[in-house]
Amino acid sequence: MRRAGYLLAAIVLLGCAGSAWTLLARERGGPRHRDVTLAGDVPATFYLPDAGEPPPAVVVGHGYSGDRVTMSSLSRSLAEAGYAVLAIDFAGHGASPRSSAAVDGADELAAGLDWLEDSAEVDPDRLAVLGHSMGAYAVLELVAGDPRPSATVVFGSSRSTPFGGREPPNLLVLAGENDSSSVHSGSRALAERVDGARVAEIEGANHVSILWFDDTVAETVAWLDAVFGIQRETPAELVDDRLGVALLYFLFLPVAFAALGALAGKLGPRRSAGAPATLRTFALLAAALVVAAPVVAIVEPAGFFGAGFGDVVVYLAIAGALICLPQLRGTRSVPPTATLTRLAAAGLGCAVAMFVLLSPLGAVLHRLVPTLQRALLAGLMTPLLGLFFVQLQASVRRGSLVRSTSASAAAHFVVLLGLTAGVVLGVFPGVVGLALPLLAGVFGLVEVFGITAYAAGRNGVLVGVVESFWVAGLAAAVMPLP
Repeated sequence: MRRAGYLLAAIVLLGCAGSAWTLLARERGGPRHRDVTLAGDVPATFYLPDAGEPPPAVVVGHGYSGDRVTMSSLSRSLAEAGYAVLAIDFAGHGASPRSSAAVDGADELAAGLDWLEDSAEVDPDRLAVLGHSMGAYAVLELVAGDPRPSATVVFGSSRSTPFGGREPPNLLVLAGENDSSSVHSGSRALAERVDGARVAEIEGANHVSILWFDDTVAETVAWLDAVFGIQRETPAELVDDRLGVALLYFLFLPVAFAALGALAGKLGPRRSAGAPATLRTFALLAAALVVAAPVVAIVEPAGFFGAGFGDVVVYLAIAGALICLPQLRGTRSVPPTATLTRLAAAGLGCAVAMFVLLSPLGAVLHRLVPTLQRALLAGLMTPLLGLFFVQLQASVRRGSLVRSTSASAAAHFVVLLGLTAGVVLGVFPGVVGLALPLLAGVFGLVEVFGITAYAAGRNGVLVGVVESFWVAGLAAAVMPLP
């Protein structure tokens, strides 16, 4: 049995390494592209098609908590269709070193237009702008006062009226079939208020997945072609040879996380299994989440950690503190310093290993390499999240392997329900609702890690420490810098 485990680990390691190497090679391939820095220290990636004459160009802006990497599949597809693309990182996002409150997004899009006008590689008289969600808002604000774009494309916009001033030229509005009602109503109302605008629904897409649909590319390119007088025999489609390899790599991840958990469980401090969680445990968790919600509304953490993710971090920290309160009545022994050191080292080491495992996907979905600012932000959030996740895992990951796993999965489900209720009731901004599927995936990988870690060491606290480090790191990597 042990030999079979080693063989499986070797296969997974080779699979991860092979697919990561292929993904890196394909990242360098595809349409010609290079990173550039625009005026005002705006990071951007410039994609250039194989064309005999300077092509028309599109400035692309991403959505809230996204970055230019999130738009890379769409950008590559537009380049394959013959359009130059300049995809930017808004302030506070991706590789931008500035606060999200530093610069207006419309100004950064304008910096992109300035750069294209000065470039000899594109046709400066054929420019367009495209934005997704938050980027759509910035695009609509830009074209209200800037006459340079000849076409405007927005995805997932809930804005129902154009900004005052100049009407958006040649406006295309796209919305995913499964996007929110506010996006659908806003998109229709916006198109109705702009002469000649077109609104289209992308079947099967939601607010985020719309970026990876063939129909999204086909609609966008057909619209731009009509504006710029380009004839095309067949509809454009999504073209990104990285995606299949990324999916293959993703399939290896759960096994890799399980192997990491087994290693962490053996190297970390061992504990006895303890009595399994009871209904009282879940009642206390639910009560803490309910009470924490109005406290977050009073504290208003957005000013320090930023809106959205910052609200969730403080919410879970308050809930964790409330869970601790009943335990303060009794006398609890403090673990030896050596044990605490091993827990912290194991937690940090596993979180770093998880990031290394996840980083190849960052080339396709979102930049995951942390800047110094984001690393410091993760350091601030880790102890706050530790208040919650360490208590949570210590309370529910107890008893047999089956009962501990079931209890932990149920506890994570309760957390997701609490966050969903907070979005519905207006305690958290709507962007938190968009992030919940991602958070559910993060919790799923934690469960995979936790199963093998607990099986090897019976230490739920270790799983909680690792979860605190990892969730804090992921949040710091993708949340806008406050």
